[in-house]
Amino acid sequence: MGKWIPALYSPNYILHNAAIWQPRAEIDAFDVAAFLRERNSALLIVRITPRVNCIIKEACLENNINPRWVLATLQKEQGLIEGDAIPQRMQYAMGYGVTDSGVRAGVEGFTWQIRQATTRMREYALPWAPIHELVDERLRRAKIVDGIRVTAANLATAACYTYTPHLRGNKLLWNLYLRYWPDE
Repeated sequence: MGKWIPALYSPNYILHNAAIWQPRAEIDAFDVAAFLRERNSALLIVRITPRVNCIIKEACLENNINPRWVLATLQKEQGLIEGDAIPQRMQYAMGYGVTDSGVRAGVEGFTWQIRQATTRMREYALPWAPIHELVDERLRRAKIVDGIRVTAANLATAACYTYTPHLRGNKLLWNLYLRYWPDE
């Protein structure tokens, strides 16, 4: 496979670090709108200001997050790349603050979801950020995830499990990267 995804799925190694964190120049080079057009995504016709592609690009630039991670997560969490952009899905677009036990108060809104998710992913990589301790612990020790022992092989995999603590969701993320960017 390419530089961002291992050829074979392993719960211990979901994505390369560059699949999540990128320098500004690489983020600038990726055309979010073109990706959405290629998939005839309903996100292109959503009437919010700024436009969906601009919201994604700005949040990614602000946090050094690969826009591909955002796009794959939008599909993984709410089916927004290939499905209908209905208001309920848009409200919880990135699944941020949506847990197995319910939805935290005040986490709704497309722009808020994009901004919070990209900020949180940036914080996962910052050694001085309080949340980094959770990610770092996943790198140092094996954890049981859905009954399977998982030892994260890199920071990106640890961050994926911190953001989505389930095998199924992380395998879906891996599959989406493989489907959308097989040569990258």
